[in-house]
Amino acid sequence: ENATELFLVLRTLGWTPITPHVESEQVSIILRDSMVMSFHEGSIGVFTTLRERIRQNKGKICKQGADYLAYCLTDVTVDHYLPVLEALEERIEELEARVTSNYDPKVPRILHALQREILALRRVLVPMQELVFQITKQEHAQIKKVARTHFKDVQDHLIQELDILDSQKEHLSGILNMHLSAGNLQMNEVMKVLALISTLFIPPSFVAAVYGMNFRNMPELDWEWGYYCVLSLMLVLGLTMLWFFRRRRWI
Repeated sequence: ENATELFLVLRTLGWTPITPHVESEQVSIILRDSMVMSFHEGSIGVFTTLRERIRQNKGKICKQGADYLAYCLTDVTVDHYLPVLEALEERIEELEARVTSNYDPKVPRILHALQREILALRRVLVPMQELVFQITKQEHAQIKKVARTHFKDVQDHLIQELDILDSQKEHLSGILNMHLSAGNLQMNEVMKVLALISTLFIPPSFVAAVYGMNFRNMPELDWEWGYYCVLSLMLVLGLTMLWFFRRRRWI
């Protein structure tokens, strides 16, 4: 900033639904007493509606000063943050539905990608909040007192959007806990099934181990129906244990 002009650097946001991905572009604004010049580096058209209003001479934009136009540019930029936050919230809700419906090992990768998007958004919103705060609290020759009052409205929008971003961050933490709990429950179910299968085979294994001993005086070894009786005994023991488990509602 110098005595004749004020230089502002803003960041615009856009949502790419195909990837999906948050895009960010820089917008520079030069404010003088009677002129506003803005230029940006990409193709996110956040000022399209504002340009149409100026061409059609609608609203107070053409009747107010250059500081009011600078406010409008900043306000439009901040207002376009909200659709990005809403699109991000939809992605988070889809992820939550995916976690609650079934355990998906791909969830952590998606969740970490969303967390990176939230961090990237905070890197945009926090400096913007500081910029608008400086405009509302410090006196600038190019921005009149009335325009500073309008910038306070932009500051309120930024506070609300940062609150939304914080709630989304907490939402993702809750989804991560749900995913970990679902994984633990699934692992517990697998371990439960394996433990029951192992328990069912313990009595038959004991019977088989007894008759596998190399003692000569084992009467059942010479019995014609001994083999079939031992197999039947193993089957009965297994079915009895299975009935007991189902009665106790362990399976």
